[in-house]
Amino acid sequence: MQDGYCPDKGVDIKIIKNIPVGAGLGGGSSNAAAVILGLNRFWKLKVPLKKLSTIASKVGSDVPFFIHESPFAKVEGRGEIIKPLKELCSKKLWHLLVVPRIHVSTPEIYRKWDYFAPKKGKYSRLTGVAGSVKILLSELSKKNPQLEGALFNSLQEITCRSYPEVKRTIIKFSELSLKAVLMSGSGPAVFALLGSRKDCFLMRRRLLRELKSTQVFVAKTI
Repeated sequence: MQDGYCPDKGVDIKIIKNIPVGAGLGGGSSNAAAVILGLNRFWKLKVPLKKLSTIASKVGSDVPFFIHESPFAKVEGRGEIIKPLKELCSKKLWHLLVVPRIHVSTPEIYRKWDYFAPKKGKYSRLTGVAGSVKILLSELSKKNPQLEGALFNSLQEITCRSYPEVKRTIIKFSELSLKAVLMSGSGPAVFALLGSRKDCFLMRRRLLRELKSTQVFVAKTI
């Protein structure tokens, strides 16, 4: 933040992390975005959002998304082109999150994707097939969206090959008849979308009994 600006005060930053580290949940990226936004306010720099996004993109590809503080957004480019979806701001989705107690190397997963990625089909591109985002947005606009056919993560198959714990989690969700299931980022976190807070906590109690070596969380869009 100091490049191009001349703040006359230093800062002492302490971050209390509640999001599991290295879980593919964007915890580090959201921390970075919070620091950038906080410094802009603390130093009274009045840097506009677009410029803050540019600064954020130099820190990491996922950071600009969190600069906009929008629960839903369409992201393009390397992550620096953000279009907040204001029409979905009132949409609340309940997530059941399972995080195996392992560390997944994101650079390793991307290297393996470059090597193993299929040449054709749904996962032949990191961003999915043409039109897939439109299908997802169309479902999200509905009162009771059916998202199991609209979710995709091109890295999921690659991570499952290297980390069987992730595959076992996905299989467990399938055994419990959970439909809208997907790995988050490069893993190892896996989430399922359920209809209510009550459903999530009921399933959480069951998973805590059956998946001893994992962390299980309930979260919703804000």
